[in-house]
Amino acid sequence: MNAEAGKATPGRRGVLRGISVFLSASVPVRPGFPRMSGAAIEVEEAVVSFTRAVLREEGTVVFGAHPSISPLVASVATEYLVPHLRTGAAPEVESLPEEKRIGPGVVIYQSHAFDGYLPDHTWEMYRMGYADLIWCGAREGEKFDPKKSGAQCPASLRYMRERMFAREAPAAMIAMGGMEGIFEEANMFLDSTGPVNGSFRLYLFESTGGAAQLLAERTTTDPRFQRCHRAEREWLRDMPAAHAETPSRRDARARPFVPYPLIMQWLARKIGARGDTEMSH
Repeated sequence: MNAEAGKATPGRRGVLRGISVFLSASVPVRPGFPRMSGAAIEVEEAVVSFTRAVLREEGTVVFGAHPSISPLVASVATEYLVPHLRTGAAPEVESLPEEKRIGPGVVIYQSHAFDGYLPDHTWEMYRMGYADLIWCGAREGEKFDPKKSGAQCPASLRYMRERMFAREAPAAMIAMGGMEGIFEEANMFLDSTGPVNGSFRLYLFESTGGAAQLLAERTTTDPRFQRCHRAEREWLRDMPAAHAETPSRRDARARPFVPYPLIMQWLARKIGARGDTEMSH
């Protein structure tokens, strides 16, 4: 994504300029993955706030095409990126040269195992020039079948994720909700990156449930995840108490409030500063 493709705030250089951040998210729907009341709303608010914070800071949002996530990212991309119509086919990852992304931008990866099932919002983002769409070849003859339930096309998705991490080299990974895919993406991210000041830049939003919550729980017991971040808890630790909702202001009729816009702005600056501190749980 070229720097001229969009602008954040005129005259201001974003702290994420030249930095890619990987988003791993979906609404948890299968058994075994925690799903609280209002899960879809929580994930939606978190994804929209994250995308807005990254693009405002001139960073690049990277994610795998998903029917519940693409529309949310698309709704924010139009606020920050200038459209430029495309008529050609999206490129294949195997034919692309390495490049340095400047940002702000959106990069979406998809496997040919899902040919015919690409979310409409993903196509629209590509055709309008709001996002780069990169195709990866299917593996082992896999083909998505909408009549089947559960995770599908594991070999093809793993290949897509390997190419995505290798080519985009995201500086951080943000996990929200999700299911099996987040487990694999979290392990692949940790395999492909090194710690910064003693901790890995994997940020887990346990308030969104799903695999993100399960991984957050592992930070107290699993050595592989003990140096990862429980995002909401760190934000509460770092920010003044006045920023948090107090019991006297709560409405008994309202669901618990998580200030995702504030948390994501804090997180964008934290990633851009390249200075994460040691974790404490």
